[in-house]
Amino acid sequence: TSGVAVTLSEPLFDAPPLQQLNGSAGLFLQNLPSTVAGHELNPQPGHHTIDLCAAPGGKLCHLAHLMQRKGRLVALERSANRAEKLRQTVVSLGLDWMEVHKFDATKAYRPGGKPTPQAARVNISPASFDRVLLDAPCSGLGVRPRVNHEVTLDQLRGHASYQQRLLHTAVGLLKPGGVLVFSTCSISPHENEANVAWALQTFPQLRLNKPRMRVGGPGLLGHGLDAEQIDFVQRFDPTGPENTIGFFVASFTASPTDA
Repeated sequence: TSGVAVTLSEPLFDAPPLQQLNGSAGLFLQNLPSTVAGHELNPQPGHHTIDLCAAPGGKLCHLAHLMQRKGRLVALERSANRAEKLRQTVVSLGLDWMEVHKFDATKAYRPGGKPTPQAARVNISPASFDRVLLDAPCSGLGVRPRVNHEVTLDQLRGHASYQQRLLHTAVGLLKPGGVLVFSTCSISPHENEANVAWALQTFPQLRLNKPRMRVGGPGLLGHGLDAEQIDFVQRFDPTGPENTIGFFVASFTASPTDA
């Protein structure tokens, strides 16, 4: 077999790469769909907000900006190395008023509404957050540029199952009337539309929110969402006119269980 390799010999643009400024000069580079996730969550000054899978920190820093340093902002990251790098990032950006914990978010809540011992040690309790961001670990099928990315169907199912465990935590930590945003950088409907449908069926207190700002396209039919519900989620196609990475955003509000 044979293939073609391309070597970049000269940049197309004269502007310096902004990635070199991440964590310095008060900047953190984000792609468009990631900013949509933050604006859909819409944390307000004074809110209690938690980012369950916070590294590398772009969305987290955006939330901090929206909160104007007022309230409580908690960042969880299960990887020790990524959590430490995240701490360094927020300090370099002058955002050390937030809390960063090396913590597996699946251990932050257990059914029955009782805090886990691990969560209690970092003052995380059920139904205590106005805003919950779950930018879930995923297959990364929307990330570009990428020449080749092999994922098996079993691996996709494994990602979706792990995301559902995280959704249990996210819903458990959310106050009645609070907002949960679920996002991935995947184009797989198993991880996106199907998980939104699963969440709506599993947690009757959840309802889908209409997008506050419509930037992405509608979701896909055939994976548990009806024709109205696919207009409530935002799907970014890496081959679409938005010229972004592949991404998915869904926003929920929790109503009281007896409403």
